[in-house]
Amino acid sequence: MTDPSHSGERVRRRLALLEEAANGHYEKLPCPDCGETTASVWFTNPAPDEYRTWLLCPSCDFHTHVICAGKPAGFTEDRRRRDLEARDQEILEQMVFRKPKRP
Repeated sequence: MTDPSHSGERVRRRLALLEEAANGHYEKLPCPDCGETTASVWFTNPAPDEYRTWLLCPSCDFHTHVICAGKPAGFTEDRRRRDLEARDQEILEQMVFRKPKRP
């Protein structure tokens, strides 16, 4: 059984990383898994009006992403990862239940 205190701490560290991203900090962030300051934030735009924020750590292979409600404030072409975007596009194409298109 998972220790609830460990699970809560895990979530807290991930939320702290997202908060750093929201504050415009994208490099040399503390990884929520290994603790090294090697985590970074990247963005994808796999479809019109679809955005993702990716959190990656090369030190321990931590990776996760969140689906954004709109275009992230920090989204720029130099923070866009085309390799991750291709992955997100594949996932969107395979979805059974699709997001309704805006009029």
